[in-house]
Amino acid sequence: MDQNADFEFGKLTDSYFHHSSPTPFQYKTVAKSFDQVAIQNPNHVCYIFKTEEKRYTYAMLQREIDCMAYALIKLGFKKSDRIGIFLPNCPENIVFTYVASKIGLIRVYIYQFAVCRDLVHALKVIGCKGLILPSDDTALNTLREAMSDLNYQSQLKNETILEHVILTGSNSNTIKNAHTYDDLIKEGDVNKTEQQVLLDERQSSIDSCLPLCILLTSGTTGGPKAAVLTNFSVINIIASNWYHFGSICERICAPSSMSHVSSGVWTSLIPSFRKGTVIVPAPITDPEATMRAIHEENCTFFLSNPTLLRNMLSHPNRDKYNLSSLQYIAIGSTPIQPQFLRELESKFSFSRVGQLYGMTETGPLTDSFHCEDDRRHTSIGRCMPHVEIKIQNNNGRVAPIKTEGEIYARSRFMMRHYYEDKEKTTETFVEDGWLQTGDIGMMDEDGFVFFIGRKKEVIIRGGGNIWPVQIEKTIEEHQSISEAYVFSIPDLIEDEILCATVKLHPDMQCSANELYAFLADKLPSYKIPAHIRFIEEFSRTAIGKVSKAKLVEEMIEILRK
Repeated sequence: MDQNADFEFGKLTDSYFHHSSPTPFQYKTVAKSFDQVAIQNPNHVCYIFKTEEKRYTYAMLQREIDCMAYALIKLGFKKSDRIGIFLPNCPENIVFTYVASKIGLIRVYIYQFAVCRDLVHALKVIGCKGLILPSDDTALNTLREAMSDLNYQSQLKNETILEHVILTGSNSNTIKNAHTYDDLIKEGDVNKTEQQVLLDERQSSIDSCLPLCILLTSGTTGGPKAAVLTNFSVINIIASNWYHFGSICERICAPSSMSHVSSGVWTSLIPSFRKGTVIVPAPITDPEATMRAIHEENCTFFLSNPTLLRNMLSHPNRDKYNLSSLQYIAIGSTPIQPQFLRELESKFSFSRVGQLYGMTETGPLTDSFHCEDDRRHTSIGRCMPHVEIKIQNNNGRVAPIKTEGEIYARSRFMMRHYYEDKEKTTETFVEDGWLQTGDIGMMDEDGFVFFIGRKKEVIIRGGGNIWPVQIEKTIEEHQSISEAYVFSIPDLIEDEILCATVKLHPDMQCSANELYAFLADKLPSYKIPAHIRFIEEFSRTAIGKVSKAKLVEEMIEILRK
């Protein structure tokens, strides 16, 4: 796909750009699309799970999906029932996405390391009829704790919560009256004609616009919100990725948690649209398992977060693995220092590393894969197929190019709404279907978007705006600094003061005074943090994001003492 074709009539003057793709929208469910690909390629290996040593052909996976779908209908699951998936990266995780699409359920993505509070939210607020989880002690104890709370609440309100629990694995420490995954597969493995009649009857009532999944946002700037994506949204996100990246999608490495949209939807479901293979290195994100999988399976594409790549760079066994099969690495989830991208290309001999920008609510919006100059590293790219982007100023107008403003996006495959939260939905979607991202950016004359900062994080001092991302990038220019996060805390005299929490590269040293001296030559004094804290490791969300709210709390507590 040649995005340069969009510019044959000249350069942009206003900060609006769209990718007018010639490819049609897909009006089908994800399961229907998968079945069509499976019929054409029954013996092609579509999923490889390295830890489990399982290699699924389309025909094998299709049979397992149909057996589970039949069993769930027999259990009483009806169209639009919610089913929570509380699993690591494993075959069952993939199976249940396709099952949900096939029989009209709504899959609820639950982080594999969720604590009791998170599970209660998913089960009660979203109202899951069923829950699938591993039979290991940690997961079961989390469920027991959550059910203790939920049972008390349900007795007060006289309501039923969670009718079915399905366990994977073979741990004997089970939940009373729970079903096992293997038993349900056996129960669903009936006469194929009988099975197909029931599945066809259910599928005849399912439309592409039916919700397929609910994804909880990361909540790094507030509480998590539940974004509802339809079958139409998901299959067209996948199609957009395929048309944008092309044949490099044929062998995808998927190491990140499938509880997040980037791995659980954007990459792991690629085989539902075109013949391809997804390689899952391990049940949890593991840098060496990821490198081993790329080396052994000749992966061609890899969507990652910076944390995993930093861990791969510093891994002592890095040189044991040949990663040259990778044709592109797209990095997202958090702003990235251009120097880090160049370092990845150099040290790993990757042909291309770029930035991908998107949200749980939107799907991928921009990517820098097609850029042939330095903007592949400095920008977040241009629009993906069927996406519009504009930069809007404070007056509600499209800003001139190279002018700061809020990033707005529009496409046909964004989320439908936040689950049972009309107020938040109305705040997010403004007139004519535009979604306000809450991010500040700038667009150049070729439609490339440059990320400046998050609107909620802007710090105002002396009448001017300070964007933490710009200071973070400057701090990370120091050879000893691996990561930096800048934020403000309340102050009685100046209202708010700048602070930074930084992490050093392994075996590197740097003092606060040394860092202050380094910044003095690069930043005006009012942009230099008043307090700098060094930390060995940051606590992170499922996709590697760091909560600045937690860093603020920790800094306030340290200074108070």
